[in-house]
Amino acid sequence: MSLVASERNVSVSWSVPVQAPLSRSENMSRIRSRDTTPERVLRGVLRRAGLRPQPHPKLPGAPDVAFVRRRVAIFLDGCFWHGCPQHYIAPTTRFSFWADKLRRNVERDAEVDAVLQGMGFRLVRLWQHELTYVGGLLARVGAALDEHADPIPPAFCDGKIWWACACGSVDVRVVSVSERGSLKPAGKVRPAAASLRCRSCSRGWIVPVPEKLI
Repeated sequence: MSLVASERNVSVSWSVPVQAPLSRSENMSRIRSRDTTPERVLRGVLRRAGLRPQPHPKLPGAPDVAFVRRRVAIFLDGCFWHGCPQHYIAPTTRFSFWADKLRRNVERDAEVDAVLQGMGFRLVRLWQHELTYVGGLLARVGAALDEHADPIPPAFCDGKIWWACACGSVDVRVVSVSERGSLKPAGKVRPAAASLRCRSCSRGWIVPVPEKLI
């Protein structure tokens, strides 16, 4: 029997090792802290508008971009990490750990805002989902760059938005939720209540989360 014929009669089998699913902590640890896709999109939007911000300036809180000479710092906040009232989803595992991390992030954001404002900076904090609303994004950045404009007023609503502050602002962060669930409109499971903080007036309060979200 030839060697070639022998090889044809040999069946070879092997198994590919299956990698265990990554935990949320492992997934989050693999997310880049700078030069992420949303950051590149933001810089592209600003460049196409004729603006040339400095990426990752050496400032307190590490703004994503800034116009240092014009004293404007811009943060692009992730909906999960910073408590977006439209998109935050409480993790189903290690609930207390992630709840404490969210609370610390929101508190740190407020502390950074105070430091930068004390240095004379005007701040623009954008949610990542705002990258799809280029007109509104550029309007906010343009208002901050206008040195002669009044301080950027908070966005006001007609009272129909469940997370609106008593001052009228909808610039609000989720500090914590009462239990696991999603704040996305399409979410199937809702937390019963959410603890919120207004970035405009620093007020904190707890509000029931409606079953149907707009």
